[in-house]
Amino acid sequence: MGEETTRADEDVEILKCMYPELEVAQESEHLIEARLAFTILSLTEVNVTWGSNDSLAPENREVRMPNFPGNEIRIVCQRKHYPDFKRGLHYSIKSEWMTEADIKRLDSEISQEFACQCESESDSFDTSFPLLMMLFDFLINNSSPVLFPLDEYKCETWKQFQVIKKLKDEISQLEFDSLKLDCCICLETKRGADMVKLPCNEHVLCKACVESYYSTMISEGRINNVRCPECPYSEVTPSDYNNFKELKAALMTPVIPFKFFEGLLSAGTCERYEKFFYEQAFAALYQFSPFSCIVCPRCESWAPKEDVDDEMALCPKCEFSFCVFCLHSWHGSRNLCGNSYTVKNEIVEEYSSEDTAPERKREMEMKYGRRTLQMAAADAVAEKLLDIAIAEESSNLKRCPSCRTVIQRTDGCNNMRCTVCFNFFCYLCGEALDKLDPYHHFSEPLSKCYARLFEGMPGIVAPL
Repeated sequence: MGEETTRADEDVEILKCMYPELEVAQESEHLIEARLAFTILSLTEVNVTWGSNDSLAPENREVRMPNFPGNEIRIVCQRKHYPDFKRGLHYSIKSEWMTEADIKRLDSEISQEFACQCESESDSFDTSFPLLMMLFDFLINNSSPVLFPLDEYKCETWKQFQVIKKLKDEISQLEFDSLKLDCCICLETKRGADMVKLPCNEHVLCKACVESYYSTMISEGRINNVRCPECPYSEVTPSDYNNFKELKAALMTPVIPFKFFEGLLSAGTCERYEKFFYEQAFAALYQFSPFSCIVCPRCESWAPKEDVDDEMALCPKCEFSFCVFCLHSWHGSRNLCGNSYTVKNEIVEEYSSEDTAPERKREMEMKYGRRTLQMAAADAVAEKLLDIAIAEESSNLKRCPSCRTVIQRTDGCNNMRCTVCFNFFCYLCGEALDKLDPYHHFSEPLSKCYARLFEGMPGIVAPL
């Protein structure tokens, strides 16, 4: 072997000691192939953002990175020409998060850094120059100013941001695993690797306490206790919300997400947690607003509405869309089944009153639906106008005592038959008549309408 070949071997052996993670993939008479997974270090935290969707909360599109793992450099050394940068070394950089433009920027800086001083034809060429060591050091310690000159980095895609966020979670987990922490249930001090950080990000429990405590709470159906035992807690109060969607979101969002327990509790316990949570959440929602959700007629699971006024519900379990009134498959808003909700008169009157406070009206709209209340109020006004018209002395209008439909008599006797419910009633006194013998009412001597069957008809004189 010549001097240049010996220099390449020496550098690789030194690098193995400096970076135990260095993998020598192949060695031959002329070549040395190796790869190194490396982390880009930064003196200050870099603010990584993704700003293409302003609808996301800042914490969901911004993360601060202390360093950037997930990178790899692959090298091929020509023993004969090493440490000549152009002839003796070939490399390529791969990264989980870097774009092609980022890698090109690093390549350009590396060329400027080493191309001139590591040129074998140059008078200043030093055959003992530790090219590989300097290259690795540059990538690890000097890449940050190249990629993040202002300590900021803007991701080009949501996928890229998600990759960086995942790397940050892994860094945080490694830091967490190395800590000594106190469990807030058993109060024992344990390694972070044996602890679990709760979703509040303030308190931790040991894995044994997570399993025993939460498994007990779930098996006993005490879902309100499936939360951080240290953080203050208050149940959802409907009056604290401005609209139905906010209230529904609050009720349907568990304090501890379902996925949090995956791998910590048994699969059966996780399923029971989700089942019990939704049962209690829907019970609370239904108690406040009976029109807001309904049991699916196909699978008997709860199906919430998007809005209280909706006439269609979509079951989240079996994906069956159905009419909330007739419970059949959804037949379209223009092909109504004729059924509807009934709101109590006192509720409609309170909603229609000018003395009712706006806050109270908003709460009623969340409970019964704005459109439902408005339609009920309009119907109530129409009913009152009809009652006034019926009460007029010259009126020929009467209400069916069975279904309250207004019937107008234009001719014929006083035995009336409702065109809606088909029940019989007396036009004079409004009393419901026997379906089998409706005329008995007029032939019974004790009846107040005795012998008055044809009273009011043209040419008929009323009895004295």
